[in-house]
Amino acid sequence: MSADRPSPSDTTEFRKSAANPENPFDIKNPQVHVSDEVFDIFREMRAEGPVHWQEEIDDRGFWAVLGHDEATYVQQNPEIYSADKRNGGNRIFDDDKVTGTTGRMVLMIDPPDLTDLRKAIASSFTPAAVAGLEPRLRTRAERLVSHIESRGSAEFVSEVSGPFTTGLATDLFGIPEEMGSTISEWVSVFIADDDPEVRPSADRRGEVIAEFDEFAMRLYTGETRTSTDLVSNLKNVKLGGVPFDFEDFSVNFLLLFAAMTDTTRHALTYSILALGRYPEQRQLLQQRPDLMSAAVKEFIRWASPLIHVRRTAMRDTVLGGQRIRTGDKVVVWYAAANRDPTRFHHPDSFDIKRFEPGGAPASLGFGAGPHFCLGWRYAELEIAIMLRTLMDRIPDIRPAGEAERFRSNFIRGIKKLPVEFTAARS
Repeated sequence: MSADRPSPSDTTEFRKSAANPENPFDIKNPQVHVSDEVFDIFREMRAEGPVHWQEEIDDRGFWAVLGHDEATYVQQNPEIYSADKRNGGNRIFDDDKVTGTTGRMVLMIDPPDLTDLRKAIASSFTPAAVAGLEPRLRTRAERLVSHIESRGSAEFVSEVSGPFTTGLATDLFGIPEEMGSTISEWVSVFIADDDPEVRPSADRRGEVIAEFDEFAMRLYTGETRTSTDLVSNLKNVKLGGVPFDFEDFSVNFLLLFAAMTDTTRHALTYSILALGRYPEQRQLLQQRPDLMSAAVKEFIRWASPLIHVRRTAMRDTVLGGQRIRTGDKVVVWYAAANRDPTRFHHPDSFDIKRFEPGGAPASLGFGAGPHFCLGWRYAELEIAIMLRTLMDRIPDIRPAGEAERFRSNFIRGIKKLPVEFTAARS
């Protein structure tokens, strides 16, 4: 993400999503995602069909895909719906118009290059690799909970879900755990395009680019040594026979760190909201710890921390009864597809038994098709371990105020969540 690319001040304003006051169903507007209002909009739109055209006042418009089946189909057919950066990338905006880097990022390449990249780093995400890190996850969960349990209150994101998930990322990359919070802050600045608190100015984004590039270069050159193979495997990737350069390495390091931390952190935080809002489900989970695996899948569906991904139609086609033209932007809204009533009974409610064997179909919490999340096993294990630790040591943990959410149409995230509980006796 080299600083010799077009300056952030030239590009950052393109990344802010302009609201369309003429459209009552403007789901591109980041403000509607600050609350659950967006689910009412999705519901009204879905009543008219699973795929809708959305006008934009700052671009050419896009198809909004709300149906679970249609969203899955788009993800599973990259030859029709491309994620490649050269075709626009994976966000509503065209990536080449707003991003200076030329790096080949895993989210913005299609097979066969995507297959090559995933194979190169797959050893860090196998069941054996996940099992190997489980003891460290349990130790970290115990340590973080022990820091708050005697107080009776805490700020959940900064004290629990944030350091817990960034800790796993530093474990995987083999870098010091104390670097986690800094990298996580950089990630937020890069992806929180429309939140003025997280990204207050173009200058701040420029500062972060410089700070991150310096850190990534030390990893790339080996000046900063790591204790796992993930960094070296990432440096040695070849796509189509062309080796990764620094740009390729840096954007994928950042993306992988974000994927390991941001979405899982938010899913875990939303889990506390869900248990507070549905006390009967909390009681059931306490009585039936065997339901934790199914419950984790429901926490992720209900949270849907990744709101949308974009594809570009590579040929004329039909989707959900709509005629899609070559070059059209096709935006899959996971937050809508994961509450599709044709696939999920009472989709807006929270039900920890929903994903018991033989129950509902898989949600799109981890995507589908060739871009299916490599780290899904880690995410599910992290949520299960932390929730079990919390329920064992401070079982009545609950929200103590409103969640402060990100202003974003990309990440359904929570910046702060005050919690309270019965303090443990010292």
